[in-house]
Parts: sequence; C-alpha cells; structure tokens
Amino acid sequence: MKVHIKSEGREFTIPAPLSLALRSLSGKNIPDGGVETTKEQAEQYKKELKELAKAVKEAKKQWGHLTIVEVHSSNGDEVTITL
Repeated sequence: MKVHIKSEGREFTIPAPLSLALRSLSGKNIPDGGVETTKEQAEQYKKELKELAKAVKEAKKQWGHLTIVEVHSSNGDEVTITL
C-alpha cells in the first residue's frame, strides 16, 4: 500500500504494509457505541476480517495497483491511497 501526498509544490510517497491497514480494522480501533459484544460475535468478526484480508490480497494480485482513495482539494493538494 502507498500513500501519495502532493501539497504546496512538494510530493512524497509513504509506503505502508497492507497488514498495517488491515490491522487498523481490529476491534480495538472501531467504536462500539457502548454495545458489548459476545465471544461468538468477536470470533465471527475475526473470521470475517481474515476473509477480507484474503480478498484484498487476491484483488491486488489480479488487478495490480488499485486506487482506493483519491482526494483533490480546491487549493491543489492531493492525497492518493493505492493498494
């Protein structure tokens, strides 16, 4: 995964491992809205997260570099996140 930033005439790219992005989806980083989850729900979430990781890796193999976020501001700043 790469984060490409263009701002004030400067450009730089930050390479980041895909595992970092997937790890950010762990239950600790998602607000639960005060609702407690059961052990079964936590296990189901973990299973679904693993399936998501496999699907993202397969998509990257099949299509190569996929742009998942592309933002252009009115003052010319740009941010692009690519798998």
